Amino acid sequence: MEVPIGFVAKLWSFIYFIPFFLLLLILGIIKATLIGPFAVAIIVIGNSAVIIGLWSAHVVWTYYCVLRTKRFGPVLKIVVLISLPLPLLLWPVVGIGGSLLGGIGYGFFSPLLATFEAAGEDVADKFYPCFISQENSNTT
Repeated sequence: MEVPIGFVAKLWSFIYFIPFFLLLLILGIIKATLIGPFAVAIIVIGNSAVIIGLWSAHVVWTYYCVLRTKRFGPVLKIVVLISLPLPLLLWPVVGIGGSLLGGIGYGFFSPLLATFEAAGEDVADKFYPCFISQENSNTT
């Protein structure tokens, strides 16, 4: 595609590009709504299982590290040990909430952006990669 020169040529190029962009956007949104819930479920279930499964080990290790450190005096250790339950109880809530937000972001935006990347200038066959993600193919 040649670079247009002049205002009218640039305006025509912009108008000519709008339907192409909108169709790619619609295709990306359709892909995101179909793939997104599966990605969210996998990310949230996997991360939640790790967070909940290792929570007791994290609590024990945190208290052990505070008790064994030589950088804190006895008074500061007592203050830290007394104040630790709140962050340790909030950790699973914040971790699972962050996993949910990250899963939604990844599950929606990854297929959407993959659609635009597949239709870029460096792709030989522009139709097929719009439907199949480039990350999953074995070709380089």
